[in-house]
Amino acid sequence: MIERVYFGTYTKHTSKGIYTARFDTEKGILSDLELFAAAENPTYLAFDRQNHLFSVSKQADRGGAASFTQDGQLISRVLEAGAPLCHLSVDEQRRLVYGANYHKGELLIYGIADDGTLSLLNKVVHHGSGIHPNQAGAHVHFAGLTPDNCLVTCDLGTDAVTAYAVRPNGQTKRIGNYQTAPGAGARHLVFHPHLKTAYLICELNASIEVLIYSGYGQFTHRQTVSTLPKAVLTPKSWTRTIIERIWFCIEQG
Repeated sequence: MIERVYFGTYTKHTSKGIYTARFDTEKGILSDLELFAAAENPTYLAFDRQNHLFSVSKQADRGGAASFTQDGQLISRVLEAGAPLCHLSVDEQRRLVYGANYHKGELLIYGIADDGTLSLLNKVVHHGSGIHPNQAGAHVHFAGLTPDNCLVTCDLGTDAVTAYAVRPNGQTKRIGNYQTAPGAGARHLVFHPHLKTAYLICELNASIEVLIYSGYGQFTHRQTVSTLPKAVLTPKSWTRTIIERIWFCIEQG
């Protein structure tokens, strides 16, 4: 079976924007790579059911979100001063796009018009910090939906998984907040397709927190699993590995 796949990219070097290719699902082969739409740093992509493509967008010192037709034509671009988004997702029921801005610690909510045009409806600014050096401020890294259609965000800077009830006009009400282990750095969340379970990847302590989701934005901790091999879990072995790598670099000049 042949499927069409899309790639978001960084465009600092040779990349020109959003690419598409043919993927043979039986052979695992990609072919016919081509530029779908020229854009600056469209690093994350999402589709709606009308085949509009939404992407992270950047122009010079401004960042936000953009929408494209199914043949790669730009429909709209909504930008603000400062760093671009790092993640976005589509809410089909409310016809909204949610964006996460890591550097500014913001949740952005955009409305989708019938023709795919985006408009900024709401901005929720997170506040706080954590114990890790990379947690000097809030860093929203994920914004998506729960199985019961609540909005949930992961904040790497504050170790928080925060849930919101959302109105079709983009207005929000906070309905839940789960705190990870201090310094964990909540990055991304996925839900089990059948069980009331969510898996939270934490960047700063290299772990996955397994959470029970009881509905309406409520999470409780069940288990924490390290993503590191046992050989590097102890401080002594980790230090030895670092020293060996430094010594190798010195020897290689």
